[in-house]
Amino acid sequence: MINNHNIILYDGLCFYCNSFILQILKNDNGYFKVVDQNSVNFNDYIIKYSLENNSETIYFIYSYVSIYEKSDAIIKILNNCNFKYKLIGFFLALIPKTIRDFFYVKFSKNRHNYFKTNNCVIPSKEIINRTLN
Repeated sequence: MINNHNIILYDGLCFYCNSFILQILKNDNGYFKVVDQNSVNFNDYIIKYSLENNSETIYFIYSYVSIYEKSDAIIKILNNCNFKYKLIGFFLALIPKTIRDFFYVKFSKNRHNYFKTNNCVIPSKEIINRTLN
């Protein structure tokens, strides 16, 4: 079931993506809900928002109004966290979108090669409560 929250759609099988989401959820003051792209409800979001089913792309759905992807999604997500993350988002936004997205795509296509690990992080109860299955 689709909720009325600010929602991040991410690749739950990616070690880097999981680490990023865990850091965001620790620093966002409860702002986000998350959906693993491998979850049952992910297809509901794909259909409702006409998104591409692509595990190499992170999506941020802002209050049913705007949808951001790739580097724009990262910046919008960072801008809704604590000061340290807002500062990172600010500096990333200074880089032209074409350059940001070029490096985003390069990294996302190769991220499984950079982080070869089978280690899973066991999410806390708070993170589980903020996950939309």
